[in-house]
Amino acid sequence: MVDGAYATATFLHNATRAGIPVLARLKDNLSELCQLVERRFAGSRPTRIYRDGKDRVEIWDAHDFAPWETLAWDRVRVVHYGQHKPDQTIVEARWAGRFGSLSLYRMAKSRWRIEKSGVQ
Repeated sequence: MVDGAYATATFLHNATRAGIPVLARLKDNLSELCQLVERRFAGSRPTRIYRDGKDRVEIWDAHDFAPWETLAWDRVRVVHYGQHKPDQTIVEARWAGRFGSLSLYRMAKSRWRIEKSGVQ
């Protein structure tokens, strides 16, 4: 699980060759892909809805995005989630990888728990 700075073709190719599955945060460094994701998922119903304690989690999941120019993958799976908190706040994030939506959400949330606790 890596930050958006590592969502590069070189990093992903090396991880794939080493047999390491990668989950990468999508941020502005891949703005074209982010725009495609936004257009596709905007106004559409979530692929899945889960409960996480008191939170409602809506997940949009598509495995057929075209890879960016330098990425030698056939397709890119992108998961976007909106975590709706009881106080009406929504935490959103987009990730690229080869994991299912619930697995991806749980990994993403565990990453933030580790960062918040200061564990390295």
